Amino acid sequence: MKNVDAGKYRHELKYICSLDMLRVLEQRIKLITDVDRHADADNSYIVSSLYFDNYNNACCHDNDLGIDWRYKYRIRIYGGNTHVINLEKKLKYNNRGIKTFCKLSKQQYMKLYHGDVSALLTTQSHPLLLEFCTKVRSHQFTPKIIVRYRRKAFTAIPGHVRITMDTNCAASYQTDRFLTNDMTLFPIQEKGLHLLEVKYDEFLPDYIKQALQLNMLRQTSFSKYYISRQAMQKYWR
Repeated sequence: MKNVDAGKYRHELKYICSLDMLRVLEQRIKLITDVDRHADADNSYIVSSLYFDNYNNACCHDNDLGIDWRYKYRIRIYGGNTHVINLEKKLKYNNRGIKTFCKLSKQQYMKLYHGDVSALLTTQSHPLLLEFCTKVRSHQFTPKIIVRYRRKAFTAIPGHVRITMDTNCAASYQTDRFLTNDMTLFPIQEKGLHLLEVKYDEFLPDYIKQALQLNMLRQTSFSKYYISRQAMQKYWR
């Protein structure tokens, strides 16, 4: 089984946009970038993430407190394809982020989900998987919430740029149904609002800045995990 790590911190800029604005930006950006190779016929795909947190929800509270350096763990699948399951760790420092990940089998996923990590600690060698198993055991990390949305993604080689447009962000507390499509989802953003993210290494090319007109958009520190936990409170009072 091949395991892959990402390399270094990248700039991450986030913006709240209307659907009409995203459509305008998409028409501009697709002329000067490449469409994500994992996209389906309409150049989009579904992203589903299962977030974990510890016994006192430290990852969520760190976001609430505005801690400069913070992290989160999640398990992610794309387009409902349960044959490719990734364990991911996301580290953030201000507007920079780095992601490391490794592949999971369904058996490994189930053990992590249920907190049964003893065998994994003695049989697995990937650093991230071992690190997370230790968190599950020593800090009681457990599944907290599912976040799902439809994504369109575009890439450019200069600056190692990746632009994503995430629409219809929704969440569910039915974490036991993560590997299925049989769950009740609730919207986590105001109606008509969606998310644009721009990620790059050392520089963002001017031609992309001009196409996106970033100075005209409303920048945000939007965390899907944190916003989901906050939004779901109103549905479960």
